[in-house]
Amino acid sequence: MKIGERSMQMLQSDKLAVLPCYLTIVGWATLPLLLVFLLLSSMVYSSSPLLEHTSKSPVANTVSQHPNEENHLLRTSLRKCLELTDRSGWEKIPGHDSCRETRIQPNSCGAPKVWIAARKHCEKAGTRLCTSAEVLAGAAHGIAKCAGPDTTVWTHSRCGMGANYLIEFSDGRTGAEIMNVSKPSAGGTRNCEESGHTHRAVCCADS
Repeated sequence: MKIGERSMQMLQSDKLAVLPCYLTIVGWATLPLLLVFLLLSSMVYSSSPLLEHTSKSPVANTVSQHPNEENHLLRTSLRKCLELTDRSGWEKIPGHDSCRETRIQPNSCGAPKVWIAARKHCEKAGTRLCTSAEVLAGAAHGIAKCAGPDTTVWTHSRCGMGANYLIEFSDGRTGAEIMNVSKPSAGGTRNCEESGHTHRAVCCADS
């Protein structure tokens, strides 16, 4: 009986001695599977549309959402009117809590740009594209003096379907029209332009 008990004890001792080796082998065997799982998880997370939208959001570090823009996110300007109006050439837009650049020298109002380039042009200076309402209130008069009253300018006001934005005459008149007014994406709006076309950039800033 004692011999049997001793044999059982020796067997149990052998099992306990082998157990750490067994766990080590299992751990090394499952490590590649764990690494593959982590890699696939990171790839799925990085390709998430929500993550892509937030991580690639333009000017995310320099601007914030404007509370008064309809249909589309309007970003508030990094530089404020108080800072800009201390310099010559910027003044408040009548009826708006924003300001405009007024002193633009002849032949220095820039070449026409696609919408994204126009937006980046303003953001590079710490400002933003003006809205349609601001242009109609006279925000682009500086461009009108530089390039003529019939010059059309981009606005930050979205329209129609897809990446379309309103254009306006630089002198604030209504009636600006795109070349193809019958395009379906315009939604029947005669001044609803596709962002790939070129117009002048006019910049505004917030109070």
